[in-house]
Amino acid sequence: MKLCCDTEFVVGRSYWPADRSYDPVTVISRTEKSIKVRSGSGSEFRMFIKKDHDGTETCKDSSVPLKWRRVFTYCADDPVS
Repeated sequence: MKLCCDTEFVVGRSYWPADRSYDPVTVISRTEKSIKVRSGSGSEFRMFIKKDHDGTETCKDSSVPLKWRRVFTYCADDPVS
């Protein structure tokens, strides 16, 4: 069984995108349905939370073109150590 921090985004933690050659984002606030994050460049934006088949929270950056969204998908079970 996974711990809470492995399945949910936690305020104050940073998470890698699917492609780790890009900077992680840091969660600065959250609601039940969305998280507000700060990128490495300092910009802040919101992403809607979805749950995968295991119940782990995931988010996609909708500001990037559709074909790039898989690259900018963040998963709660991939925090920065």
